[in-house]
Amino acid sequence: MVVERIDVENSKARLQLIPALGGGIGRLDVRHPSAEWIPVLRPWNGRVEDGPFELGCNVLVPFSNRISRGGFEHDGAFHPIPPNLAGQPFPIHGDGFQRCWRLLARNGETVELECDGAIGPFRYRARQVFTLWPEKLDIKLTVHNMSGQPLPFGIGFHPWFPRNVGTRCNLAPRRSGWRTENTCRQVAESFAKFQTGISATGGRCPTSGSTTLSAGGLERRSSCKETARPPSGFRPPIISAMRCFIRRTQMRTSFVLNRFPTRWTHITSRAGQA
Repeated sequence: MVVERIDVENSKARLQLIPALGGGIGRLDVRHPSAEWIPVLRPWNGRVEDGPFELGCNVLVPFSNRISRGGFEHDGAFHPIPPNLAGQPFPIHGDGFQRCWRLLARNGETVELECDGAIGPFRYRARQVFTLWPEKLDIKLTVHNMSGQPLPFGIGFHPWFPRNVGTRCNLAPRRSGWRTENTCRQVAESFAKFQTGISATGGRCPTSGSTTLSAGGLERRSSCKETARPPSGFRPPIISAMRCFIRRTQMRTSFVLNRFPTRWTHITSRAGQA
């Protein structure tokens, strides 16, 4: 199956978007002074049949992570949500990553994608605006609530980073509390999960904070200054924020690039009412 690929390139960076696979990022590379292209995110393998989670980054809308018990309660009402991914007992990461996004506009190094989604009680229209600069990639994600009722939306991104033998993980979000099935873990407990091979992704993530990539892997500064090697199959924490609103909200994320010769990439996020 052949799908549309939108390529954007400048003198120092290149970006590829795959609208048909949830409007995700197929690749994000930076040009080394030696002229070699180096992947910042894991490059897509090009196989549509392998699904959107083979991309370099997925959009998360209208919620992130899993929702157990078949749905959620809000404002005195229970809202059922069926599982949306084969092999998963609970709905996960909304349905934005499963939708085909449409190209709204392209102007130089800025690309706008849009999609309409519906899962459980959520009815929404989402828009991503990608702007590739020589020194960074800016992404603005805006979501319009089309359901006519206030709902707790969770929006964000799920990047996938290359991993090599030099990759190390440190952890220190500004606000702790990754939620597993029925419990909340504090930062120290979440950090320990990396050492046992459990991913510390979850529904409660900082609404602002920073992440640093070192040697092609994920690194986050921790208060105890400990480090651990990510296990095989390592997945980074998702970048997300939660808002209850009736009209619209938005989130801005930047991948700051080209810090050579010590190669790293810094990620910043900010969420709020639009």
